[in-house]
Parts: sequence; C-alpha cells; structure tokens
Amino acid sequence: MALTDQPFETHGTVRPYYPFD
Repeated sequence: MALTDQPFETHGTVRPYYPFD
C-alpha cells in the first residue's frame, strides 16, 4: 500500500494519485 505520484491504472480507469479505492 504505497502512494504514488504517477497515474495508476485500475479497473480500466486511470486514477492519478489514488491507486486504491
């Protein structure tokens, strides 16, 4: 569980800064 400043693609949607729901 690490936060990232890079866009994280999940569920087919790019969610920048928030890799988890």
